[in-house]
Amino acid sequence: MIKADNTHIPRVQGKQLPRKVFFKRVMSLSVFNIDLAGHRPKVPSEIKAFYQAPNGTILKRMRTPRRPHRELEFYRLVFEDESTDPILKELKNFLPKYLGTFQIDLFPDEYFIQLGDVTHSFDRPCIADIKIGRHTYHPTATPEKIEYEKLKYPKLPYIGFRIGFRVYRPCSEVYEFHDHKNLLNLENAEILEKGLGSYFNLPEKLRKDAILAILAELKEIRHWFELQRTLSFYATSLLCVYEGNRPCELHHSHVHGSHESNNTVGNKIADVQPCLHSTNNMCVCITGYKYK
Repeated sequence: MIKADNTHIPRVQGKQLPRKVFFKRVMSLSVFNIDLAGHRPKVPSEIKAFYQAPNGTILKRMRTPRRPHRELEFYRLVFEDESTDPILKELKNFLPKYLGTFQIDLFPDEYFIQLGDVTHSFDRPCIADIKIGRHTYHPTATPEKIEYEKLKYPKLPYIGFRIGFRVYRPCSEVYEFHDHKNLLNLENAEILEKGLGSYFNLPEKLRKDAILAILAELKEIRHWFELQRTLSFYATSLLCVYEGNRPCELHHSHVHGSHESNNTVGNKIADVQPCLHSTNNMCVCITGYKYK
């Protein structure tokens, strides 16, 4: 899934927010508690960035007022506009399903973007928010902002990505959380096993089925990026999800170790939005984009 934080798109003139707003009393909202990549509020009393509805959707708070509606403009371009561009049509397959803008009685002055919840069908979702790219700033950022970001993530130009994740540990039956800063604090030799390997269930049984299936999804996304010349992405995120509810097994080899066969990767079912492809235990989508 692609996240929408830094995408440059052609501006569509004459479209002011709100174009479509639904006001609805929703009493059963809960906080969407992923907290993977910088979405944590500064204080507990703040309005949260994400809320989860029981109908399999997410309400994402819209940013104000400096970059007021960039993300909304992006979703409208892809989902609402009558575009004949096959590249934009294909992009829908990589995004969470856009369902419009939304208001709720709890926060009458706030607008939310309503999106499909890609974790809704999972029992114990193992979720990774991978911010890709060697820069966390927009090309038009001020010199002060650029210098701040470089000092904030000094290793990023060498690593090329950040990852925050939560993974379900079948043997202990608990979730383990890793902030995106953890990877940047590792030595280069530790990134594979203690970083990515930890998301794929090390030191318990390494989830090779999830690795191979996610790699297949990433190849499809990379192919789209190689063909398209419409959008420019900066500080974009990939959201990866696989099912963690498996029997407890221990891992006795290194990341590059055993080569047992995989019986789940090829178990495809029909495409399910918002994933490009969906297996019975994995999905990958683009979920974060920024644009000028």
